[in-house]
Amino acid sequence: MASSTASLSFHINPSDPQAHAVPATVLVQILENAQRAFELIGVQVEGREIRERARVSAATAKRFQLVCHVPEAGSYAMPVTVGGGADLLVSEMAEKAVTIFKDVMGLVSSRNASGLAGVLPDQRIRRRVLESIKGMAPRSDAGWTLDLHDAQNTAFATFDTDTIPFVEATLVPPEQREAARVVTGELTS
Repeated sequence: MASSTASLSFHINPSDPQAHAVPATVLVQILENAQRAFELIGVQVEGREIRERARVSAATAKRFQLVCHVPEAGSYAMPVTVGGGADLLVSEMAEKAVTIFKDVMGLVSSRNASGLAGVLPDQRIRRRVLESIKGMAPRSDAGWTLDLHDAQNTAFATFDTDTIPFVEATLVPPEQREAARVVTGELTS
């Protein structure tokens, strides 16, 4: 993989340390959701907002597409670059999107919900990116974890079986959680 600041890799770590293969469904799940997150972050990088349906233009999808490279031997590491063009503006936008992606993934990995609004100020984009992250994370019975590495092969986030519950709690505002608790209390009494 050519060294680029607009690159990263997804390291899928099976529970069995001898396993160096990953089910296609896991790989597809991670890549589809990562692609969706990058498209949404791309909308923010371009300075646009999304409406209720969160449609991403074909031009934005192309500028922020994930391009997969040959997996690395020794573990299941899928290197990717962001954007496919040689255009300098697209390259700068891709680098900015990777920075935002890394920041968001790091906040989720460290279970820091309070910093997310600073990185993704648009609530609609933030919500949809979090839903994509939820899709990238392993379920409780998955038998694998996901490490995200930057262009220098330094890990910046780890998703494990605690990631989905954290994202779900983050997606539901505290007022709604409190209201649900009150309603549940009234129904049981």
